[in-house]
Amino acid sequence: MSHGLTDVNAPIELGGVVIGADGELSRREPKFPIAFQFNWREMNFEGDVARVDGALVLKITADVATVPFSAEDAERRAQLLSLLRAGAPDSEEPLLVLSPSNVLTLRRQIELPRDVALTADRLIIETATAVLMSAPYLDLMANGGDAAP
Repeated sequence: MSHGLTDVNAPIELGGVVIGADGELSRREPKFPIAFQFNWREMNFEGDVARVDGALVLKITADVATVPFSAEDAERRAQLLSLLRAGAPDSEEPLLVLSPSNVLTLRRQIELPRDVALTADRLIIETATAVLMSAPYLDLMANGGDAAP
């Protein structure tokens, strides 16, 4: 008896397995987008992987702070807005975006390597790398926008 999973070499990509009506496991093309959520440093992150122009793109977002109005806390507002202005515009650096409701959102977008299968461990590695690259911004926000001593 032949099984669809043993007929093909590893790795098994995320979303690349289906259970047939007969209960047999077999491979299929992964369905995109693949969405996920996680919590780190008491912040909720959302992510997804989508196919864009033939490439897989990982997007991660998290609402990281609410920018107070000047009348509420002028110093904190100035500190957070200075972080917003310091954010690099290219896709390799964290990007902070201010919404009309004064929420500061961290956004990362990374094109995943084309020659590597999107397995669960690859998604975790790429996500962890993207989030850890954002840690300096999160540290500055935790310190009120001031550099750590």
